Amino acid sequence: MGVALGERGGATWRIQHTASAKERLEEAGKAFARIAQSYETFGELANVMAVTRFTSKQMQTTIDGILPVPPDDRDHRRLLQEREKVQRLYETAVGVEKLRGTAWGAFQSWVEYADFHRALRDTGRQDPKRARLESIWMGRSAAMKQAALTAIAFHTGIQLAAA
Repeated sequence: MGVALGERGGATWRIQHTASAKERLEEAGKAFARIAQSYETFGELANVMAVTRFTSKQMQTTIDGILPVPPDDRDHRRLLQEREKVQRLYETAVGVEKLRGTAWGAFQSWVEYADFHRALRDTGRQDPKRARLESIWMGRSAAMKQAALTAIAFHTGIQLAAA
């Protein structure tokens, strides 16, 4: 993660030795344990999704919900192109060959679109690579992937764990 953020030599950890250092270290350990548990839970979800059928029609329904075309007379050419891109990724996303037609394959098409194909607005205030990383982790890309996961789970009847 440190390398992704441009840190030289990766991430470093420093704990200031104060009266509360032991308490803060214990809290950090608990936080890491929760992260590890969430990855295990997500892995279980991925395994279920990988064997759950997901049709092109279901994919189109997720696209309609996440990237809806407004019912007006304006030109929505760009939005229509983005919708087509997501639909194409359902068939061609990197690594989807063996997962095509599954809920996991559908989710991976949304991940690839959100993380690598979705245009970011250049505000000029931030390095574009950092802006994309922040979007992927905590911004619009992350929200889009969460919406896709929720929609795919809904359309397949997969129960998502409560946060």
